Amino acid sequence: MPPFNTIDEAAFELTGDGIVVVRDGSVISTNGAFVRMVGRQRDSIVNRPFSTLLAPQARSAFRNFSEKVLAVGSTDTFRTALMHQQGHAIQVECSLRPAELDDYDVLFIFMRDISSINRLEQELKLTTDKLVFFGKWVRKSSAEIIEMNKRLSNEVKRRDIAEKMKDDSDRRFRTIAETIPEVFWIYSHHEKKLIYVSPAFEKIYDRPSEEYYRNPDLWREVIHPDDMDIVRESLDNYFGKERELEYRILRPDWSVCWIRDRIFPVKNAAGEIIHIVGFCEDITDRKRLEEDLRKLSVTDGLTGLFNHHHFFQMINQEVERAKRISYPLSLIMFDINSFKQYNDVHGHLKADDVLREVGRLTQQIIRSAVDTAFRYGGDEFIIILPNTTHEGAAALGTRLRNTIRQHIPDIDISTGIALLSEGQSIEEFIEAADRAMYLNKRKSAGS
Repeated sequence: MPPFNTIDEAAFELTGDGIVVVRDGSVISTNGAFVRMVGRQRDSIVNRPFSTLLAPQARSAFRNFSEKVLAVGSTDTFRTALMHQQGHAIQVECSLRPAELDDYDVLFIFMRDISSINRLEQELKLTTDKLVFFGKWVRKSSAEIIEMNKRLSNEVKRRDIAEKMKDDSDRRFRTIAETIPEVFWIYSHHEKKLIYVSPAFEKIYDRPSEEYYRNPDLWREVIHPDDMDIVRESLDNYFGKERELEYRILRPDWSVCWIRDRIFPVKNAAGEIIHIVGFCEDITDRKRLEEDLRKLSVTDGLTGLFNHHHFFQMINQEVERAKRISYPLSLIMFDINSFKQYNDVHGHLKADDVLREVGRLTQQIIRSAVDTAFRYGGDEFIIILPNTTHEGAAALGTRLRNTIRQHIPDIDISTGIALLSEGQSIEEFIEAADRAMYLNKRKSAGS
């Protein structure tokens, strides 16, 4: 295992967050991520007042905030703006942590570029007025600093780490590793096992560190079974390239947590990979947001049913499946009789209420997790019925019509049934349901 100053440099230089260490208002150290963030040379940053790296309008607020953090003596988070070398402002989220380094009081400042997050929030607001976002990207706060030596006393791995944590380089490593909100971990490339995790493990994995040290294979055991292969392949067949993984873990309460893991090689003087280090963070909130957006893109905002665009995706899949498995596939197409006149008499708001209620009742009638209902357009709806004969579809159509008439006495619907036949195209299949609905509508009008 390499001296911990090698791991220290990996932790400091390879983290995706920009890090600066400030003493008496001046920068005494910085990492490569911050150098790239502001577009300056490292020499032009070190020994420079940190406030000169901020956008002018942000300096006063940041000074007040940092003074408050130093006075309270605890970690806190703040949003501010850096000034890039080329003259444009960079929106960042800062985590400020006071610490003692080399017998001096210093301030560790961890910075993350949130410009893309701001753009995403603006795009989400334009997508729909139905999805309200309370808050912004949730950045996980630092885990409470834990006395590592008390927990690393009984096992060989813990003694090895403790023996290396005796000098100033060790103290710097622990200060950084125990402060960053991500889990910092070290994996032995030769032994094929994890040999260190930072205290943030407890917050993200919802397990005490002692549990990991009692069972070094715990990190594998908690990976979601569906994601195990991709994680194992990434570590066991690692060829020294930076890599990023997204996978799920199972917490003790069986809740699912999404993890984003960034991994990097640590090489010896001969250029051989001896360790793999990584930083993993909880991205569950981001994944939920992505799922909300996915649902939003395929859902009709008024009725809550799937929309016209998603129907054509689903009908292609269901037709292929019906042909492959050789089971019957039916469609029910229906619309509301004289809906234009109803809209003219009662107004748009009342008409929208009718459409919402029709969508709700349709969702209740169909088979959950089997049938799929869509708002096809205007007052037209369509239902895909897998493994359903023409007779079965007709029975469901009758039940649907009776239910709607019972709950909304003012309206009636006309239905059309189509059964997929051999050699029939998707367009012909849909047209058959539409034609059947039109014929039923004419019969209803003539009766």
